[in-house]
Amino acid sequence: MLRQTLSGITNNVKADGVEDELIPLLAGLVEKFEKKGSGGTSTAHPVELNTKRYSVGDSSQKISCSFRVPHVKESVTYSDVEAVVVGKFDAHYDQTTKCDYLNLIYDKS
Repeated sequence: MLRQTLSGITNNVKADGVEDELIPLLAGLVEKFEKKGSGGTSTAHPVELNTKRYSVGDSSQKISCSFRVPHVKESVTYSDVEAVVVGKFDAHYDQTTKCDYLNLIYDKS
């Protein structure tokens, strides 16, 4: 494979067996490299996403915000999420006050 860099833009050129013939024709910086692998194996996607939406906030200041998690493992319970979020997430977008509650708004499971 060839990597061509021209005006700060990099393109990979797949040219099986003819790399040496192409190098003199390409403008810019041209590097020849060997592709060693194409990555790992992907896991199977669930048929339906388990989407959840939560509201967090600070009850003493009456501030809150919400966030959405596109997919949660089937084995994860509300208590598991609460243990991770309460006291660690900000209670509002503009403040650094940590939240003291978590409410489940939407659950598609």
